[in-house]
Amino acid sequence: MAVEDDARSLVGVEVYDSNGNMIGRAEEVYVDGATARPAWVLLSAGIFRAHPVLAPLHGATMKGPTLRLAYHRDRIDAAPPPPDAADQPVPAEHVDALHRHYNLPEPQPTEQPGDSGDDAMTRAEERLTVHTAPEPTERVRLRRYVETDYVQVTVPVRREKVRLEREPARPDTDEGTPEAVTDDDSVTTQSPEGAEGHDIILHEERPIITMQTVPVERVRLTKETVDDTTTVESQVRSERIDVDLPGEETRPLD
Repeated sequence: MAVEDDARSLVGVEVYDSNGNMIGRAEEVYVDGATARPAWVLLSAGIFRAHPVLAPLHGATMKGPTLRLAYHRDRIDAAPPPPDAADQPVPAEHVDALHRHYNLPEPQPTEQPGDSGDDAMTRAEERLTVHTAPEPTERVRLRRYVETDYVQVTVPVRREKVRLEREPARPDTDEGTPEAVTDDDSVTTQSPEGAEGHDIILHEERPIITMQTVPVERVRLTKETVDDTTTVESQVRSERIDVDLPGEETRPLD
């Protein structure tokens, strides 16, 4: 494997494991000699690990300016350390050991010029494939609490009032001292001096307040799915082919 110039766009980006934990920065990016595609990222030693390691780009995704790998940091840190020689191809036996450690499939070589028995060349380009995955965004909880309001209600009440009624006496029917006529609420009294009196008990209504808790509303949490759109931006690469013709300068094919 060798470091390719077109893979250096990943160099220096922050690298995270499959659980979203930061595990360092990409020091170098190695490409596979058989496929000519970026295949490994070199994570240096430091505060995250005791020795540098190579982590596979298989299944990795770019999220903004960060690189997220498809493996947990424990497996990445346990990978066999790469050779000490910098800017040198990684030995084949070390590549095999990495494939066994990460359970990677064997890479399939791309078609090289002349493989098909003619002078044709295949041009390839990257296509952007976008998929969605649900992620938790917020938690909603129902809570019940009591608040106090002041209520003012006008209540009709009744009360009794005393009324003095007078009517002239008729001598032909009334003889002597008239007898006191009482009802349930009247009381005949007599003062110590012997004078007779007549008392009436008056009544009035008073408001009596009682409290009763009654159900007024039922609240339930439900979920609904709302369709929306979002814009995704990324970079894709495409191969270009230059042609060298006798007597002409090198020019790109249209």
